[in-house]
Amino acid sequence: MMTFENPITPNNLFDTPESVDAFAEWLDGFNGNEKTVALTAASKAWNLASKLVDECNKPEVLRNGATVLERRPTDDPNIDVVLAVYEHSDSPDCPREYVTWIQNKDDVSRGYDGTHWGHYFPATDADAWWKANADFWDRS
Repeated sequence: MMTFENPITPNNLFDTPESVDAFAEWLDGFNGNEKTVALTAASKAWNLASKLVDECNKPEVLRNGATVLERRPTDDPNIDVVLAVYEHSDSPDCPREYVTWIQNKDDVSRGYDGTHWGHYFPATDADAWWKANADFWDRS
């Protein structure tokens, strides 16, 4: 299962409300135009936070169409090991493969998928997932 790093870091200049209700109560203490501005700013911040969390929950899809299931860094800061699933819409005999790749971050920054030295495990093999997972951990 992919995990993600929280993209929303706390702002230590302000305290954190204990709950949404406590925050709404604090906002309700404003009057007139100040209340309008405070509610607008709070609502925009809420929507941005929601969008950032939604983006983190989307699967990472490489340029070659493979969906990343897991990613691990290696001792080389430029290299990650990637476990992915590759869907073949044009191949009914092997509609899915699990793949472990070495990914070069410099290549990715230049617009390529950066995947090299892959091991492919066709999903027609009943143990494909386990073999791919073991290869992924061996490489990382």
